[in-house]
Amino acid sequence: MSDTVSSVPLITPQDLEAFLDETLTEEELARIESALREQPTLRRELARILERRDQGEHSVAAIWRRFQVSCPSREELALFLAKKLPRPQADYIRFHLEVIACAICQANLDDLQSAQAQ
Repeated sequence: MSDTVSSVPLITPQDLEAFLDETLTEEELARIESALREQPTLRRELARILERRDQGEHSVAAIWRRFQVSCPSREELALFLAKKLPRPQADYIRFHLEVIACAICQANLDDLQSAQAQ
């Protein structure tokens, strides 16, 4: 996370971007949501980010995040669960889930695991 003041982590524009993309942990999402309720300056910063996005931000990073370019398909996640992927591909998916901590792919994986259990 960011620098700290009085042991309370500051919320950066990058944190707000990740908040909008829902790529943070549940704890971080809740912390930022709480801070947004309490801090008008933070809400204004979030509004500026949303306005920029609405105007069509076209950076490679923005497009990468928006279209989830690095995310495995649902079919690949199902093969990962079934342990039917080649090791390099399985290693990438493990990295994507555990290190990158992609909330979208984790939700897909959880859904697949739930369907598999039923």
